[in-house]
Amino acid sequence: MKNKRSKMSKRSLVLLVVAALFLSAGTFAAAKTVLDIQSEYYRAQFYLNHLQVHLIENGKDVCERAGHKNDLDSGSKVTGELATTLGYDHKNGKSEKLGSIEPGKHYKEEIAAQNGSDIDEFVRLTVRKYWMEPQKDADGNVVKDENNDPVLVKSSKLKPSRIHLFYKGKEGYNSNAWALNKKEQTAESNTYYYKSDLDPDDTSALLFDKVSIDKEIIDLGKVNETTETYSDGNKTKTVYKYEYQYDDCVFFIEADVQAIQTHNINDAIKSQWGVSNVTAVYNDKTESGSLTVK
Repeated sequence: MKNKRSKMSKRSLVLLVVAALFLSAGTFAAAKTVLDIQSEYYRAQFYLNHLQVHLIENGKDVCERAGHKNDLDSGSKVTGELATTLGYDHKNGKSEKLGSIEPGKHYKEEIAAQNGSDIDEFVRLTVRKYWMEPQKDADGNVVKDENNDPVLVKSSKLKPSRIHLFYKGKEGYNSNAWALNKKEQTAESNTYYYKSDLDPDDTSALLFDKVSIDKEIIDLGKVNETTETYSDGNKTKTVYKYEYQYDDCVFFIEADVQAIQTHNINDAIKSQWGVSNVTAVYNDKTESGSLTVK
């Protein structure tokens, strides 16, 4: 048996107070025994369990960072974003200084889900990978927003497949704990289902733990080359400047997490998530369940 904890949400407490005030106003002259019975009835009616789910990135809850509150209702979605600029400073025809990320190198990117509610739930994670680049006007100038920051648009230069996610040193996801639904795959996204139910306050096993950019991206070649010649005393020097296909590109990883109730689980999966090849079982007596993707 799992160790379950009964918790009452703030929203439930507020509703109880409202209900009690309403009841007191209508039964002021009633006997105390009647009031007690009615109070128990209203308490049962207004004790509402609700779902909460949180995205955990590198050990931290990133729901608030993504602009979402922690009192998330059933079916809510939260997003965590990792945005990193890829590029080099080019001098004398060589890449001398690395930008914010080095192609081919692995960086920590641990993604998991956490049950923040007072009941068991099943969860799924949708992970999207894509590239953005600065928007340019007809004259080739970078378009800026009101904060003087470049306006980013979807890039067609680089494919999402050049963004790699790993688990335990191998490219791919943690298949022991998560199941990939291939029927929901797109060029940019994959959807994963946690294979077991998640207890209140519990955190799932990691889906991924590392991210890397395709090392071959360096070999895409330069798209423009310019030279500048200047005098330095009695010597003439020439500086070569190169523009590469990936210069100023930014890659994004988005993770959307959703939770669903364990009660009438298969009907809930079809109605809330809209998938027909995902099934689950949940045993109320043992308070445990499992999920399968066909």
